[in-house]
Amino acid sequence: MAIDFLGKPKPVKKKVDPGVEYYVPEKDKAQKAEPIKKEIVKKAEPPKPKEELGEVNLMTAFKKYLRRRREIATIISVIIVLAMIIGGYFLYIYIVTLPPAPPAINLPVNINKPVINENINTTPPPPLPKYSCNTNSGQCFNDVNGVFANFNDCQANCFVPTPLPVCGNGICENNENTQNCLIDCPPLVLPDTELSSLRGALVRFLNDNNIYLIEYNGELRNIDKQTVRFKNGQTISQLNPKLIYTLAVRFADTRKGKDVKGFIDWDPRVLTEQELLPFIK
Repeated sequence: MAIDFLGKPKPVKKKVDPGVEYYVPEKDKAQKAEPIKKEIVKKAEPPKPKEELGEVNLMTAFKKYLRRRREIATIISVIIVLAMIIGGYFLYIYIVTLPPAPPAINLPVNINKPVINENINTTPPPPLPKYSCNTNSGQCFNDVNGVFANFNDCQANCFVPTPLPVCGNGICENNENTQNCLIDCPPLVLPDTELSSLRGALVRFLNDNNIYLIEYNGELRNIDKQTVRFKNGQTISQLNPKLIYTLAVRFADTRKGKDVKGFIDWDPRVLTEQELLPFIK
């Protein structure tokens, strides 16, 4: 026998023979054979609280309201258009089917019609005169069919036309020049420059790459090196360099004419020392 240290003996479990059968009432056997199923009762869910009317619901309701108004306005517009079409059609039918107007009735002449004095002058007064312009003299004159309502307007717009230029009257007028009227517009003859004695020669100046031809009146005319060809067929690059004379820089400001281009029907002039000497110092 086991002894408890606290002083109380522990009970000893007896071994039961497996062949021993115990009495079990029928009621307990039935309950033990078929276990009672417990019904699971679902708890009723509490009612959901009503959703509060938030900003989203307000916008949705407002959009539905606008859509409903738009649909109503569309229906009303369609009804009005249909009414106008139907009304116009019936109005057209009514106008077309109207009976013709009755003929005019000639009323009797009124016996008490006032007598018109035939001695009164009923001639309309003459229209106010207008003014026309004499384009030959530039003066205004009265004319019922004139173009100006008063004299001042006529004077302000009436001028003697500018006469056409007459070639041969000794006056170089507008639109006249040396080409179309040489007698009235002779070419301007410029005085000779100090280089006129070297006319026909080719010259250059220090620090200047240009080559100039001295014109008959002493003007310097720039030679176009790309196009100029002399009578003998030579170009500037083929000429003897001794035929191009270098003058003193003080003559570089001599009056200059048009550039020389294309074919030249002569050969460069050869200068003597006496001709050249005054212009190289």
